[in-house]
Amino acid sequence: MDSGTGDFAQVSPKMADLLKEKTMSDQIFQVGETVQVKKSQFTIEEIGQQTLTLRLIPDDSFQQVPKTS
Repeated sequence: MDSGTGDFAQVSPKMADLLKEKTMSDQIFQVGETVQVKKSQFTIEEIGQQTLTLRLIPDDSFQQVPKTS
């Protein structure tokens, strides 16, 4: 969870579910979740106390489709 102080606070899955039901859903992060940063999609791979490790999800819309004859 984003603690608002420049680091992440770890919460149990049960507490995360309770907080998501309230008003803090924008501050809860989960491994495997997809997030968007400047129109790019990322998957959260790991959450540390002060870091989030993200993996870029390729945008297939830029892929060229091979021509078939």
